Amino acid sequence: GNAEDLGMMYARMKDLAMVLGVNIMAYDYTGYGLSVPGPLHTSSAGKPEGPSENMVYRNIEAAYRYLTTVRDVAPSDIIL
Repeated sequence: GNAEDLGMMYARMKDLAMVLGVNIMAYDYTGYGLSVPGPLHTSSAGKPEGPSENMVYRNIEAAYRYLTTVRDVAPSDIIL
């Protein structure tokens, strides 16, 4: 939802996962919730980058890469 972070949504997502019988992967966008800009989140100019359209794309790419490479989830099993 809007104006909510993972801490606020944890119980709701856990219940939803149990009811639907699925796994849910969720994350805070850079600059929201517990996610803050830092050395791994830098702009092309080398400065820490906070919330931006660019970071939204980088966040989803990182989440997808994590699911497919680290967790070995088949792309066909991922629903966005």
